[in-house]
Amino acid sequence: MPDTPHTIIYTQTDEAPALATASFLPIIQAFTKAAGVRVELRDISLAARVLAVFPEFLRPEQRIADDLGELGALVEQPQANVIKLPNISASIPQLKATIEELQAQGFAVPEYPDEPKTDAERDIKARFERNTADAIAAGRRSALAPSSVEFIERASGIKRRHVLDRSGVLDPQRMRPRFEARPDSALSLMAEIGVKACQDALAAAGKTAAD
Repeated sequence: MPDTPHTIIYTQTDEAPALATASFLPIIQAFTKAAGVRVELRDISLAARVLAVFPEFLRPEQRIADDLGELGALVEQPQANVIKLPNISASIPQLKATIEELQAQGFAVPEYPDEPKTDAERDIKARFERNTADAIAAGRRSALAPSSVEFIERASGIKRRHVLDRSGVLDPQRMRPRFEARPDSALSLMAEIGVKACQDALAAAGKTAAD
């Protein structure tokens, strides 16, 4: 816990919030420094949460603190003022993708057992799901029903949006597009989309790149 009453804890998360942090956090730090308020960082990204619950699978230099567990205890204290509760939910496909990425980077975290058959596998699954179970037990969130194609369609509005690959997004076991990996020498998918948009805009305006 912070050792000063003048402390803001800024949580590092995944995806879009992580991109926003790169521009927003320096602004916060500039203002708080002038006001004598300290800003501390806590990593509650999905990767960090996985690493935190399996320290015995990691080398000593790879082990990290359980920041989410610390914050979970902190928010129960009367002196804590929560500015915004982060969204820490993650689907099983997202969890498995994170595990795969961590393993590829040399972190020997275990696989997620869909149907555990031994006590060791049941313990591993329970630890992967610990944060969610704790939040449900404390009444901070409700247990969710298994996802389905119908729910994804209704919640995402995907039928009204342009999506490059609907099948992967609508698959409850994946919930993300299926894109083939490209070599570094090839044009990226986003660049390809950008080039096509420019070509369409030029054609609509009756112009060429030379203009």
